[in-house]
Amino acid sequence: MKIKQNNLPIFIGHKCNYSCTNCSVGSDFVKHYDNDPVLEDILQSIPVLAEKFTVTSMISLVGGEPFMYWDEKIVPLAKELNHWFPGTRINVYTNGHLIGKNIEKIFYLIDQIKNISFTVSRHLSGNLDSAPGRAWTSSVDTLLNHPEIVRIHDDHYHVKNNINANIYFYTTKYWKSHYVTQPDGKIKPHATGNPSDSMRHGCIGPTCSFLHGTKLYKCGRLATISAQLKESDQLNDPDWKKYLEYQSIDLLNIDKSLFDNFIETYGKPIDLCDMCNGTTSEVEWRDRTWEMVFRPNKLPNL
Repeated sequence: MKIKQNNLPIFIGHKCNYSCTNCSVGSDFVKHYDNDPVLEDILQSIPVLAEKFTVTSMISLVGGEPFMYWDEKIVPLAKELNHWFPGTRINVYTNGHLIGKNIEKIFYLIDQIKNISFTVSRHLSGNLDSAPGRAWTSSVDTLLNHPEIVRIHDDHYHVKNNINANIYFYTTKYWKSHYVTQPDGKIKPHATGNPSDSMRHGCIGPTCSFLHGTKLYKCGRLATISAQLKESDQLNDPDWKKYLEYQSIDLLNIDKSLFDNFIETYGKPIDLCDMCNGTTSEVEWRDRTWEMVFRPNKLPNL
């Protein structure tokens, strides 16, 4: 009997034209990409996922920015996932800044995979009058003004003659604090000692697991924190020790006891969940500044 999961994010890599402070997968920290998953590893994992799981909502390809991995990873992964999960929606999560330059690639993929969606995050909703904000608006409008795009309402569009090919816009009012930043720039876990509250207030996906290469993790934070700590020279920081010792599941060599525990705790807090914020104090995300979205002296290609 297959195990039901609600959502399954699959990580493609850290490359991003944005650098949002406190990024959930660390693309604000990671500047070297040797920790990015290898395409072949992900491809080998997909049949095992299909054997073990039924994904009831969607499988999301997440980064980083997917348009920086489009031909290399997005297209082959979307096709392979569609083959093994024919009834599941494939979702591509993007900040939208490069979407206008890639319309033909988008329509090619939609033509290959009928049940597909694009979730566009309005990262710059507080700065649309800035140069990057105007560039984002122009990029998105290029897509939305295409004659094959049909407006349902301002946050939902679909492709003409295919109601299963959708474009959604996502705006978040608040942005969760995934770690504590010290004055010296080093990061620390919240270490709340209360996993339940941390899952309630700090978790970005309590009904998700997270695939990184051949490894299945409970969440994206546990999967990507080692890459962040490598960049900040904190792999030996004792405050991160227990989180770095999380035992992921190697789908090509499954440890049954680890897998059973993973299923038993799916959607439930575990001890390591206390890494994230356990309070309702969050950052007002609508009022973000350039410095919150871009690295100093690095703006996206306008």
